[in-house]
Amino acid sequence: MPIYEYHCRACGKDFELMRSRDKMDAGTKCLHCASKATKRKLSMFAPVRVALPTGADAEHDHDHADGAASAEDDWDDCC
Repeated sequence: MPIYEYHCRACGKDFELMRSRDKMDAGTKCLHCASKATKRKLSMFAPVRVALPTGADAEHDHDHADGAASAEDDWDDCC
């Protein structure tokens, strides 16, 4: 079940609720002051970090354990 963010216009505080998608815009009470003057906020998605596959790329990264790339590496992916 997704978590939605809401803003209370009465007390000015934000809060989150876990609820089904069909109820995301249904009215709700503020968790701080119990006012019904709430509105759902536009939420941003958190970026997801993707792991590199094992294999050639992992071996290539291992060659430069200090994190520095050589000048030849700049041209490996070119053309």
